[in-house]
Amino acid sequence: MAEPVDVAVVGDGVVGAFVVAALLDAGVPAVRLAWFGDRGGYERRSATRRSGGLLRCGVAEGPAARLAVESFAQTWRQHPDRVVSGAVEVVGRDRSALLLPRVEELAAAGVAGDLVTTDRLRKAIPFAWDDGDAALLEPGGGWAPPHAVRSRLVRAARRAGVALRDVRPVDAVEHDAPGPVRVRTGAETVRARCVVVAAGRSTHRLVPSVPGTSRLRRIGYAYYDGLLPPGLPAVNDEARGLWWRPAPTRTHPARYLVGRAVDAPSDGVTSVGRSVQQDEYVRAGFAALLPDAGRGTYLGGVTSFDVQSDGHASSTPWHAAADGNVLAVHGLDGGGFKQAPAIARRLAAAVMKEETS
Repeated sequence: MAEPVDVAVVGDGVVGAFVVAALLDAGVPAVRLAWFGDRGGYERRSATRRSGGLLRCGVAEGPAARLAVESFAQTWRQHPDRVVSGAVEVVGRDRSALLLPRVEELAAAGVAGDLVTTDRLRKAIPFAWDDGDAALLEPGGGWAPPHAVRSRLVRAARRAGVALRDVRPVDAVEHDAPGPVRVRTGAETVRARCVVVAAGRSTHRLVPSVPGTSRLRRIGYAYYDGLLPPGLPAVNDEARGLWWRPAPTRTHPARYLVGRAVDAPSDGVTSVGRSVQQDEYVRAGFAALLPDAGRGTYLGGVTSFDVQSDGHASSTPWHAAADGNVLAVHGLDGGGFKQAPAIARRLAAAVMKEETS
C-alpha cells in the first residue's frame, strides 16, 4: 500500500485540475496531495476534452449564479487563455424576466452586463429572432480552449511536485469509519484523510450516496466555415438548444464551433469525424434563424455531453459523504467549466476547515 496522504483528488478534468491548484494555494503540501485521473478516459470520454469553453456568467439561478460570477470576476477575467469575443445568452419570453435582476447582480460584482431587447438583438445579430426573445450581453465574455486551460493547470501542479496518476482509472473510493478513505486503482491503494471526487459521469459510481441520479445530455458539435457571418460574439441560445463561438484558424478565419443538444440517438449524430447526418442535424437547428442554413462548409465535428443531475437540491454543488471525509462534486448540469474556479476554492476551504477542526 502506498504512503498515506492528507488529500486525494479523483478526476482529471478541468474541475479536478482547479481543485488541485486551489489545495496547493491553500497550503496543502505537494507531498501530502495525490491526484488521480484516467488518461484513456480523458481522451475518449471527458466533458472537458470536448467542451466548448464558453466564458460568461449567464442567466443562472441559485448557487450556479453565484459560482459563475465569482469564477468570472476572480479567475476568468484575468486568465491568459481567455479570448474576449463578447458573450450573449438568448432566452425566450418565459425567461426574460430574469434578465434585469441578473444585470443588476453582475453590476454589483463589477461585471459588465446589459439587457438586450428583441429589436436590439435583431440589429446586433441579424437573425430571425422570435418576438419576445431577449438576451443578456456580457461584453467581457468569450471563451477559452478547455484542453489548454486544463493542460496549464497540469503543468503547474507538476512544477509544484504533484504528478497526475492517470495510468490506471480509479476503481473505488472506500471508507470504513473511523479510518481513512481509500482510493483504489488497479495498481495501488492510497489512504487519505479526505478525498475530493470530481469525476464527472463516474462520480455517482464512486460515491453512490450522491443524491439523485445522473444522465448524459448529448451534444452534437460541428465546425463550419461560412455558415455564420464573421464577427459574432459567443452565443448560447437557451430557447433553441443551440450555441456557437468563434473558432478561427489561419486557413479558416471565419470558422465557428457550433453545438446543438441531441434529444435522441436516432438524430444521427456520430461520435467523431465527418458525418452527413451530423451536419444536417446541427444545421437544422438554425432553420428558423437563418434564411439560408445550408450555406458554408462543414469541416467535421464531434459528439460530447453534459452530465445532468436529477432529483437533487443543494446549496452547494457537492455532496459530503463518509462522515464528511469524501466531497463529491455533482449537479453542475453543463456549467462545470465556467464555475470550476469558484467550486475549487470553496472545496479547498472545506478541506482545510475539516483539517483544523
